[in-house]
Amino acid sequence: MSDSIADRANRLLEETEDAIDGLGAPEGSEDLPGELDASGLGGIAEEANELIEAEDADALLEALGLDELEDGTEPDSLLEAIAQGREEQIGDLRVLVKLAKVAEADDEELPTEVGELQEAVEERIGALGEDETDGESEETDGEDEAEESLAESAAEAVGDAVGGGEGDEEGFVEAELESAMRSKLEGFGDELDEARERLDELREGDETDEEDTDEEEAGEADDGSEQKEGEDTPLGSDSRPRSRGTMHSTMAPSPSRRADMGASTRHSTMPDR
Repeated sequence: MSDSIADRANRLLEETEDAIDGLGAPEGSEDLPGELDASGLGGIAEEANELIEAEDADALLEALGLDELEDGTEPDSLLEAIAQGREEQIGDLRVLVKLAKVAEADDEELPTEVGELQEAVEERIGALGEDETDGESEETDGEDEAEESLAESAAEAVGDAVGGGEGDEEGFVEAELESAMRSKLEGFGDELDEARERLDELREGDETDEEDTDEEEAGEADDGSEQKEGEDTPLGSDSRPRSRGTMHSTMAPSPSRRADMGASTRHSTMPDR
């Protein structure tokens, strides 16, 4: 089923790119619905709307290749699939969503929706052009590496030439954002921007927590050093010497220094009674 969805999606994207070239600025058009019908864009939008209504979000993401990350692993959530999808895949999905919104727009909303569709198509074309440029660069680099490998010694182990890199993927399991891309994927652009902002905030929060942890550990290390210095001081944590109290002698003074020694003694001459 996914193959047929992918075929229909690719055909609609190609037809949209061809049909939209003949449209001018939608705000200045006097008969925009007629122009859409004449260009065939009206029928394309209707079919895109039917495709999105008939299939659930998971099947559509799979058809567009968003069910697998660049490292070959499956995304843990819809949020991760969208946030880490390649630009050309995200562009395909955005165009399909904008087509569906054009099909459902009334006369007042139609110029705005067509204008957003034109922008989405232009962004998709730009993303595809960048992808082709990157592909040509990677192909050239691959040829150069192949030539260099031919010059290497045959005795060199293949395992040393091929290294397995560790991915730095983070699992994002924000439950409140799991409903993104549901309800016919309405408001896709805003939800995608919000999701990416939330992911950036999460990354910044992790970095801030790490900095706070480093500062706390550094502060604890300083406190430990000060405490150790206090323990090494003989007088305790206070390094200032304490004043010694006044000491009084308990020894009796020598007889020569006593006031009652050496004085003459007088005896009474009165007879005893």
